[in-house]
Amino acid sequence: MPVDHRRRLRVSIFLTAIILLCILFAVWNTWQYVPGTYFVDNNGHAYGTGRELYFYDSGELRLVEEYQAGILTNQIYYQRDGEVLMTSPFDVQKGGVGYTFREDGSIRTKVPYRFIPEKKEYFAHGNAEYYAEDGTVEKVVEFQNGVEIKRTAEP
Repeated sequence: MPVDHRRRLRVSIFLTAIILLCILFAVWNTWQYVPGTYFVDNNGHAYGTGRELYFYDSGELRLVEEYQAGILTNQIYYQRDGEVLMTSPFDVQKGGVGYTFREDGSIRTKVPYRFIPEKKEYFAHGNAEYYAEDGTVEKVVEFQNGVEIKRTAEP
């Protein structure tokens, strides 16, 4: 009987170790999807899930970028009074559109982006529009995978 008890104990320890290794592997393999794990490394590459916050010089929230597994999924732009100015979703299949705004909330630039899976990043791709203060298009710059291809003065 004592030998059988030891054998069961060894099998139980072995199975427990296998289960723990499986759990550790699952956590290690999916950690980037856990909320609150977002960070940017020294090279500017994003990892994890969470938010990047940007503020006006006076301290009010200006922009929230949401990330999942290191990939941008949404940008929420705010006016100084805290009201949402615009929400711009990003998708690895469809890309997205990034904006910059003037202090009065008018659009300064509108840039289409494309996701490049090999680099796990979005790059300017298509016609970026730069607006004058009166809202007219000042210039158009064509990008292809983040590289400026052509610049057009007033269209």
